Amino acid sequence: MIGDQVEFGVAQKTASTNKQRIWSSTGKGGSGFERISGHFPDLKINPKFKISKDANFFTIGSCFAREVESALQALNITSLTLSALFPATYYALAKSEAYNGALNVYTPASMRDLLSLGSRPNPMEIAALQVGDDWYDMLLSGFRPLTREEFDIARGILVSTYAQLSSADVVVVTLGFTEAWLDTHDHIYVNRSPAATMATVKAGARYNFHNLAAPQVMDMLENIVSIIQAQTNDRAKIVFTTSPVPLHATFGGADVISANTYSKSTLVSAANWIASKYDFVDYFPSYEFVTHMRRDLAYIEDGVHVNRDVVAAIMKLFVESYIE
Repeated sequence: MIGDQVEFGVAQKTASTNKQRIWSSTGKGGSGFERISGHFPDLKINPKFKISKDANFFTIGSCFAREVESALQALNITSLTLSALFPATYYALAKSEAYNGALNVYTPASMRDLLSLGSRPNPMEIAALQVGDDWYDMLLSGFRPLTREEFDIARGILVSTYAQLSSADVVVVTLGFTEAWLDTHDHIYVNRSPAATMATVKAGARYNFHNLAAPQVMDMLENIVSIIQAQTNDRAKIVFTTSPVPLHATFGGADVISANTYSKSTLVSAANWIASKYDFVDYFPSYEFVTHMRRDLAYIEDGVHVNRDVVAAIMKLFVESYIE
């Protein structure tokens, strides 16, 4: 396990069998430097387990989680979260059809709290924000202001979606960033910034900004694993990954470049640590694939969203690595 001490002989044996251990160029094409010098990195993936095509997947995380669902759908593999179809007209940027993008969740704190939403005494009310006649579901992403009836419909879809976790055989968790917002009224981490609209700014005093520290992230990932195992009767395999989509903007005082580096490095470190603890938990390096490419090839013009061809290549490797 990461963090444990091992005897010299064990470390030496591990090193002797690791063909990808050298970074500096060897002239033979097998070094770390050489394997990231092409158009697409050649990263070795050693999956701990294989997954049947008959398995039920449940995906949690940022927009990269939606890419996982698309890749699975193309193989006729069941993704339980694909059934969460929120009305297209609920989105601030109207969709052409019902879509599950409102499930996007970004921080370990809000992921943990969503996973335990069903055990709260008021899952249909918690984190609801009313400003005038408008309602905001602070647990869902990308919505315009809703009527109370629309809020109830959307929240019902969210609650029923997470209730399906008990049927999952595999859970994929895509970590986004560490900058989180705590609803001090309802004591729950929310999934959208109160600074996002002029209306929610008026209620800003209700929320505290919290840039999660590394030990807190590790504790939250441990909580996430425990909740998933409890709800699936210790059946589910779990794959953690970190989204390569950078922090759009920071609420801290650091340069956004430094803030993003802190956020991603903390998540990558914690995800590798939790994966090293359990044989049913693994780590998939989607972040490393993208960040070790030329940026003009990896990202589209906005510098935020990953090129769809790159996403497709990463998901192809994910499927080849894990799916039987």
